[in-house]
Amino acid sequence: MKIKLIRERRVALSMGSAWYDHCYGLKKGRNYEKYHPLWDTILNWITPQEGIADLGCGPGAFAERAKKAGKRYIVGVDYSEVAIRQAKERVPKWAKRFICADLSTYTIPRRKVDVVVMTEVLEHLPDDLSVLAKFPKGTRILLSVPASYAVTHIRIFPTMDDAIQRYSGLLCIQKSAAQKVNMENAWLFDSVRKD
Repeated sequence: MKIKLIRERRVALSMGSAWYDHCYGLKKGRNYEKYHPLWDTILNWITPQEGIADLGCGPGAFAERAKKAGKRYIVGVDYSEVAIRQAKERVPKWAKRFICADLSTYTIPRRKVDVVVMTEVLEHLPDDLSVLAKFPKGTRILLSVPASYAVTHIRIFPTMDDAIQRYSGLLCIQKSAAQKVNMENAWLFDSVRKD
């Protein structure tokens, strides 16, 4: 079983965005309720005045929840063209706010964005530390990472301390919470990019 998972992960990584296009194509219309408690915690940490950059936005399910909560959603960015197309369909009034881009090269629009949200994203990125390092110092970043394994996870964080250890060199973690996502732990952090 372990060899099969390693082989699947190699295939996923070698396919790049095509893998995610395939996965989102299979999940069209998927219900994302398992993430609602996590997203609700994040949305409670964001004031209505703060502009949100949702990096790794997937098919726009968090954006849809942010819209219902009356939040200022500035931009949603994802690597997958299929996910971006689904996000535009899910939240048509915000369609122009969704962009297909690679997070390793994308630059957030600083004058409008007050907070970066990255839920269940960093574990998929080979260059997660480089992505975080390019945010301007003082950028507020709300992120979550999983404690459980999936085929496309490059890394997992069995404990909250594992995640803190990985990211504390770049981020000043101001608040943390453990959140259940589908009966598995996810670690949630409200942080600021260090000076």
